[in-house]
Amino acid sequence: MAHDLPERFRYHVSTAELERRWSRVREKMGQEELDCLILNAHDGMLGGYLRYFSDIFVHDYPLSALFHREDQMTFLGHGGPSGRSISPMFARGIGSAPAMPMLSTMYYTDRYIPDLMIREIRRRGYKRVGYVALALMPATQYRYIREALPGVELVDATDLVDRIRAIKSPEEIEALRRSCKMHDQIHAAMPAIVRPGRYEYELTADIRALAGELGAECTVNISLGTDPEMKQELFRTTVNCEYKRIAEGDKLFTLIELSGPGGNFSELLRVWSLGEPTPELVQASDAALESQAKVSALLRPGAKCPDLYRLNNEILTSKGYLPEERLFGHAQGYDMVERPALVPEETMELTENMFITVHPFAVSSDKGCGASCMSYLITSSGHELLSKTQDGLIVL
Repeated sequence: MAHDLPERFRYHVSTAELERRWSRVREKMGQEELDCLILNAHDGMLGGYLRYFSDIFVHDYPLSALFHREDQMTFLGHGGPSGRSISPMFARGIGSAPAMPMLSTMYYTDRYIPDLMIREIRRRGYKRVGYVALALMPATQYRYIREALPGVELVDATDLVDRIRAIKSPEEIEALRRSCKMHDQIHAAMPAIVRPGRYEYELTADIRALAGELGAECTVNISLGTDPEMKQELFRTTVNCEYKRIAEGDKLFTLIELSGPGGNFSELLRVWSLGEPTPELVQASDAALESQAKVSALLRPGAKCPDLYRLNNEILTSKGYLPEERLFGHAQGYDMVERPALVPEETMELTENMFITVHPFAVSSDKGCGASCMSYLITSSGHELLSKTQDGLIVL
C-alpha cells in the first residue's frame, strides 16, 4: 500500500484517511457543542481510540491527547519537561506535545498529565469537554479535572466516536483483509509446528515469530493449551502456564488474536485433535458450527445484536450446552474488541462496511467443548466471509 510517510514505516494509514476521520468527528463535535475530546491509551490491545486519531501505536508508556474541535491535537505523555511526548516524525495532526516524567507506579506523579490538561482547557476557555471511554481514563485524571474545572461540563462522548469508527473506510477494509490473511497464513503453518514432544510455549514462540515476519504489530494475545480432553479451562490459558509437553491423542485449543500489518485486529480460534477425536468433541464442534452458520446467515444491514445473541443461546441450550454469558462476537479494528458487540446491551445495528468476528463456544461438563470462529465484512446485501481457514474441528 502506498503511503505518504518515510520508507521506515512498513504500513501506515494515509494522511488523507486520518483527515477523513478528523473531519467526521469534528462535524459531530460541532453538533454536540463539544470543544474537545479527551483520549487515553495504555497498551496496544485496547489502545485503539488514540490510534484512530493519530496512527500512533502505544507500546510502553501511556499516552493521552486532547482532540480539539478547531485546532490540532495536543499530545501528552511520558518524557522530560523540556522535550516532547511524541516525535515530530510521527506527529500528524498534532500541534503541541508536552511531556512529563509520569509513571503509573509512582503515585507522586499522578497530577502531571491532568495538570497539563487542566492548563490547556483553562487557557482555551473551553466550556464543554467530552471524554472517550471512561474506563480507559485514569481515576486521577478524571478526579483532578473535575475538581479544578467546576465550570466545565464533562460529558461522555464515547458513543459519538464509536458510531463513526464502526463503519470502516476502504483503506481500513484493506487493512482488515491483510489482518485476516495473516491469521489464515499462521493457521496454515500449524500442522508443521504442532507435534507430540514439543512444549506448548514453543508453539507460542513459533506463532509470534511467524506473525512478526508477516507484519503483525501487537502479538500479545495468543492463547493455547493441550489436554487429552478438550476442557473449558483450555480456553483461558496464558503464557505462564504453557509448560505442558504435547502428547499423541491430545486436543489443542488455539486462539490467535493479533493486529496485522497496519494495526487492525482480527482473530481465528480453532480446536485441533492429534489423532481420532471423541464423539463428544465432534458433537460439540458441530453445535458451534451450527450456531456459526445460523447466525452468519443473518449478518446484514439492520440486524440487531441482541437478537443474534439470543439466537446463539437458543441453539446452544437446545443441544444441552451452556448459554453464552460473555460475548460471542464483536467488531474489531485498532482495538481487539470494538463495538458493535453481540451482547444484549448493544444499541448499534449492523451497517454496511462493519467488520464482525463471530466465535460461538459449545461448552459442557460432560459433552466436550467445541468452538467456531470466522470474520465477516457487512455488505449492502448481506456479508462477505473474510476468513478462509477451515472452520470447526481439525484432525492432525
